Amino acid sequence: MGVYLVYRKAQLPYYIGWKMMGQGEYVVGMEPANCHVEGRENDLKEGRLQYLEPGEKKEFNIEIGVLGGKGSIAEFEKMLGNQ
Repeated sequence: MGVYLVYRKAQLPYYIGWKMMGQGEYVVGMEPANCHVEGRENDLKEGRLQYLEPGEKKEFNIEIGVLGGKGSIAEFEKMLGNQ
């Protein structure tokens, strides 16, 4: 089985990946983001903090998919190689 994320880097310029391996369980986080993990103060200091003005909207496009086996994974990898 495989999992994939497709998103626009212009919308979500940072990627945060993490994992937690506890006894008998495994969790993985795949998180496209518009900020760093160091927090709001750091983003403000570095000039990266994004704001929304009153009434302003932003849309983010994210596709999350599941690949059902070796054949699907190979097809997906092949498609990525053609880009």
